[in-house]
Amino acid sequence: MLRRLPRVLPAALAAAFDRIRGSEGNDAVAVPELRDAHLPADAGNWRPAAGEEVPARRLSGPTGTGPQATAEPRTALRVLAAPAPVHVRLGRNGLAAFRHDDCWHDVTAWCGPERLAPRWWVEADGARDYYAARTADGALWLLYRAAATGEWHLEGWLD
Repeated sequence: MLRRLPRVLPAALAAAFDRIRGSEGNDAVAVPELRDAHLPADAGNWRPAAGEEVPARRLSGPTGTGPQATAEPRTALRVLAAPAPVHVRLGRNGLAAFRHDDCWHDVTAWCGPERLAPRWWVEADGARDYYAARTADGALWLLYRAAATGEWHLEGWLD
């Protein structure tokens, strides 16, 4: 069952953002921006929306129908400040579980590897094999294995 989101009036949204900026500062409101990058961590960024109007997301067409009305919102990658080393347990079908912050996460589904080379002009790292792993609690995690060392890291999770 698809739940319809409440309709947000642009004037009410702008007023709410103005209140947030007034109490928390001009850089308290940020908007996402897409970037053209081959690494997942570089594909997006948050930029301050100081003084500009933040556009409301439109989920339906002008008449309230159409293909956008049933479209799922896109996921956002939440990247850790630095990739965290994790211990991975492999099973017969590939990824079975991984440990992050002293907690084991059971993997119910995964896809990968997708081999990507880092910025060779900046970093001395070799290629990375990226995996997306869905855990039993429904979270979607982004892991990678360094091709040169075989070490596993957690890069972030998807909302």
